[in-house]
Amino acid sequence: LLASHAAMHTAIERLAAFDFGKVDKIAAIESRGFLFGVPLAQQLGIGFVPEGRRLFTGMTVRENLELGSILPHAKARRREEMAEVIALFPALEAKLPSPAGELSGGQQQMVAIARALMARPRLLLLDEPSLGLAPQVVETIVDTVLEINRAGTTVLLTTQHLEEAEHLADRIAVLHGGRIIAEGTLAELRRLFPPATVE
Repeated sequence: LLASHAAMHTAIERLAAFDFGKVDKIAAIESRGFLFGVPLAQQLGIGFVPEGRRLFTGMTVRENLELGSILPHAKARRREEMAEVIALFPALEAKLPSPAGELSGGQQQMVAIARALMARPRLLLLDEPSLGLAPQVVETIVDTVLEINRAGTTVLLTTQHLEEAEHLADRIAVLHGGRIIAEGTLAELRRLFPPATVE
């Protein structure tokens, strides 16, 4: 999703919270029990990395990651999932016993993404994952998101930066005033919105 900050933030938060009704029909389609106290989106196979990361800063990195695997199927594979997310973010291995609040912004973003992946989501929602990060950290995050997608996880990413969308997205949706005003591949959008010329 390519949009202004406010519109995008509202849209992604509502999606992650399943704030669009008809949850009973979704539950019926899934045909499985739901757990009280566990976010419905997570139970439906959706991982969410919010803007600002929202880590438990007084808890260790390991404890933050373990919170991502509270569902029974994920908890049973916690050790394997921990190894997989550390393989994606090797810089976190030495930080596992450290409080998350002591990490740099880039390392905290890695923890937030890794925590969402601990539940083995089918869909990963990333709300402006590069916001406020140094360019070299952004490059690491972008490369990792591409790797996650190539491994079979669908990724929905929100950004205000066209160059980020160009690099990461197979398809781009442009959000304005709470509505999608254009959607397609980069080539299709360029045909719809040709660059302005100055005479």
